[in-house]
Amino acid sequence: MALAPFADGIQQARAADAATEAESLIQRGILLRKAGDDAAAVPLFERAYSLHPTARAAAQVGFAEQAIGRFADAEKHVAEALQASNDPWIRKYRATIEQALSVIKEGVCTVEVVAEPPGATVRVNGRQEGVTPLASPLRVTQGTTHLEVSASGYESVERNLTLKGGGYQSVVIRLKPMGVAPAAAAGDRSRLAATQPAAASVRERDVQEPKRDWLRVAGWGAFAAAGVGLTLGTVEYLDYRSKVIEFNGKRDEMGNKRCFDDGTSIFGPDRSSPATDCTQLASKYAAAKRWSIVGFAGGAALLGSAIVIMVVTSPSRESKTALNCGVHVGGSLVCQGRF
Repeated sequence: MALAPFADGIQQARAADAATEAESLIQRGILLRKAGDDAAAVPLFERAYSLHPTARAAAQVGFAEQAIGRFADAEKHVAEALQASNDPWIRKYRATIEQALSVIKEGVCTVEVVAEPPGATVRVNGRQEGVTPLASPLRVTQGTTHLEVSASGYESVERNLTLKGGGYQSVVIRLKPMGVAPAAAAGDRSRLAATQPAAASVRERDVQEPKRDWLRVAGWGAFAAAGVGLTLGTVEYLDYRSKVIEFNGKRDEMGNKRCFDDGTSIFGPDRSSPATDCTQLASKYAAAKRWSIVGFAGGAALLGSAIVIMVVTSPSRESKTALNCGVHVGGSLVCQGRF
C-alpha cells in the first residue's frame, strides 16, 4: 500500500511528459504548415495524437490531412474532435471547425460495398476496411480509388472506381470459387445468396437503386410516344403528298390546270381568284404538312430522350466512371446502353 502513491506519481509524471512532448510536436507541425509543408506536418500531429489523444490534436491531424487531400481521414479526425463538446479549445473554435468539416465532407464519397461470400476482406487503396457484410458504407476520398475484395478459396476481384466528392456509389461483387466451372460457380453463388445474413441481403436489394425504376419506365414511355409521333408524321406526310398531287391534278373542261400555288398564295389561271375547291384542298395539304413536321420533330426528340434515359439508367458491368448509372451483380458500376 505504501508504494501506491509512488506508482501514481510516476504515472502522473509520465502523463505530463507525454502532454509536454505532444504540445511540442503540435507546435512544430504548425510551423511546418505555416511554411507550406503540410505533408511533413501530418506525422508530427499523428505522433502528438498517439502520445496525448486530445480533441485539439485530433483536429490538427484532420486539418493537415485535408490540406494534402486525404479528405476521408480528415473527416474522421475533425468529427472526432467536435465530439469533445466540453473541451475549452473546441468551444472556442467550434464554428471554425464545423465550417472546415463541412468543406471536408465535399471531398468524400459514400461507397456501399455488398460482397459474397460472407467474411470476404474489403480493401480500399490497399488498406483493409473490414470484412463482409460491412456494418456501414465506406467513406472514401474523391478521385480514383482501387477497391479489392478477397477471400480464401476464391478469386479476388479488383475494381478501379472514380468517385465524386459528396456523391454515392454502390458496388456488388460475388467472388468466384477457385477451380470451379462457371455452371457450378453459378449454383454455388445461389447457395451463398441463401446463406447471406439478412442485413446484407437488404443492402443488396437497396443498391439495385429502385429510385431509377421510374426513370426507366419514363424511358419506355418516351419510346412509345416517339413511335406515335413518328407514325403521325409518316401518315400526315403521305396525306400531304396525296393532297398535293390532287391539287396539281385539278383541270377545267378544256383540260387546263386551274389550281396554282406559288408558295405564298393560291390562285387560278391568269392569277384570277381560285375555285373554292382549290383553296380548301390547299388548306388541307398545308395542315397535313404542319402535322407531319410536328410528328417527325416530336418523335425524334422523344426518341433521343428515351435513348439518353435508358443509357443513363442501365445496369453496369464494369466501371471507371463516377456516373453511378446502375449495378451489375458481377462487378461495379458503368453507364452503357442496354435496352
